[in-house]
Amino acid sequence: MKITKRFLFSLAWLLVAGYCIYTSVRIRQLEARLKKAPLQLALPQLSYSFDDSFLRYFGQRGVDAVDRTVRRGVTDPDPLVREVTQELKLQ
Repeated sequence: MKITKRFLFSLAWLLVAGYCIYTSVRIRQLEARLKKAPLQLALPQLSYSFDDSFLRYFGQRGVDAVDRTVRRGVTDPDPLVREVTQELKLQ
């Protein structure tokens, strides 16, 4: 009975050790693949529409100003309006 317990205990340890080795090798393989792959940051595609009154008042110049501001990474409404008005010199 004592030998059976030792055998099962040793077998369990070998199983755990083998699994640890397997997972660490797998992690290294995945890290190597990630280093080879080019890093691509996928920015969300923003789409928006302009009201007719906006287009009548600001025209294409206003649309271009909003596009440039969004491309700089400003997506919150308040800073976006502030930067667009500064660019169009409306303050």
